[in-house]
Parts: sequence; C-alpha cells; structure tokens
Amino acid sequence: MYEHNGFIIAWRLSGPYTKDGMSGGELFDVAFAPEKNKKAEWRFVRGGQTDPWQVNLEKTIGGDNRVAYLRTGVRSPKEQSAKLQLGSDDGIKVWLNGKLIHENNATRPVSKADDTVTVDLKKGWNSLMLKIVEGTGQWGAAARFTNSEGQALDNLRINPSK
Repeated sequence: MYEHNGFIIAWRLSGPYTKDGMSGGELFDVAFAPEKNKKAEWRFVRGGQTDPWQVNLEKTIGGDNRVAYLRTGVRSPKEQSAKLQLGSDDGIKVWLNGKLIHENNATRPVSKADDTVTVDLKKGWNSLMLKIVEGTGQWGAAARFTNSEGQALDNLRINPSK
C-alpha cells in the first residue's frame, strides 16, 4: 500500500543535507544535489510511523538544521487538474515534473494540509519531489492529491521507483 486516504506514504529519501553554521531557515535557499539534478543517494522510506498520513523525518533521520528530499512517481490515468495538499515541519519546496510549483519557508508543526496548490497532472507518470527543511524539534511531511472538493483522488498510482 502506497497511500493512506490519498496521502502518499511511499517515497525515496535523500539526505540529510547540512551546511556548517546555517540554520534550517537559511538552508531553504541552498540548492543541494537533488535540486540541481546531480547524482544523489536515494533510499526507500515509508510514512505512517506515527501518523498514517505523514513521513516522520524526525524518527527516520533526525537532527536539527538540515534538509531532506522526498520524491515519488504519481501515475494519472488521464490529464487532469488537481489540488496538491501539503504539510511540512518546517519549510517546504515542491517540484512537479521538474518545475518548482510551491515554496514556503515556514516554521510550524506538520499538519495534513498546511498549503494547497492547484496543479495539472499529465496522463501517465508524473514526478513529485519535496524539499523539507528542519530547524529544531519535530520534522515531517505530508502530501496528497485531491479533487476540487478536497476529496482524495482514488484513480492515481504511486511508485517511488518512478
């Protein structure tokens, strides 16, 4: 199972990335290997460690003042407009099919839908990548695609290997 009520729980993870003397908020604008389309190490990670809808990065890799990247493939049976609901603790940047579609250098706890972005999914496989910035304390992320009424799209397939 790769999702929970539409929340994506199967990802590839790269990181953590740090830079000496820089806080999490300062790392928001630092582009690491995954952002530069350079070679990076990726490993499979599943959400649901504490809440079934989120990836708990604090339990997975932990630490303060760092960045991690999550990516997965999302297969849509047709070209369609959707809402992408995002949760992050702390800041978040989001790329869909290689295009930066959202950024918020926030300091907050993760919730199911901190931010919502309208997106266009192409027919077939779409690549989704998140940059999650951590200052201190808890660290996590959540993402799901919904229709215009906020209900999970049930016709998508998730594959972190894509």
